Amino acid sequence: MMIYGNIIAEGRDNNKLFDEEDKVHRYNSTYAFRLLRQYFLAQGIEINSPDLNEGRKIAFDLHIEGRQFIEDVIPKYLVLLENPNINPLNENRDYCKRFTRVFAWDTKLHNLDNVEQILIPHHLSFNHFPNYAEREIFSSLINANKAFRQSLPTDLYLERINTIRWYEKHAPGKFELYGMGWNKPAPAFNLWGKARRSYPA
Repeated sequence: MMIYGNIIAEGRDNNKLFDEEDKVHRYNSTYAFRLLRQYFLAQGIEINSPDLNEGRKIAFDLHIEGRQFIEDVIPKYLVLLENPNINPLNENRDYCKRFTRVFAWDTKLHNLDNVEQILIPHHLSFNHFPNYAEREIFSSLINANKAFRQSLPTDLYLERINTIRWYEKHAPGKFELYGMGWNKPAPAFNLWGKARRSYPA
């Protein structure tokens, strides 16, 4: 008999977490979750987004990233991948204690009894690409235009801006910029800033 579990990730209903083409991120971030689903299936366990498990008896909930949830009798597991500066629940020790087991890379959590260390897997593919002498572009930055809500001494998003400004001033012809959001104002977290970002001039 097949055992069913929920895998819960924001914006990933209809099993979108297992799509080969990731609609949320541009890199292949669903690869590890597809492997995880295959492994579970080999053990007689099928994991699906909750909407596809409607009406089935659920053996466990597997949450991807910290988010608020309703307490019930179903055992709950948590996978923490995101930087806690972006998702503060990912470093909240009291929150983590609410789960049967937590899988986290953050060493600050590893002394909790229910936390297991994991390393974040990425799918690597190796394709032929031109050597330096064959390339038309001297240097490029391929990143999204992002920002933290609060000021941080270790903010590398600001370093992206500093790098762009340096090239604009010192070597504009030797730099190319690629990625989402650069044709918009900087990310903002108040109503006016969000409106400007949604409808740039």
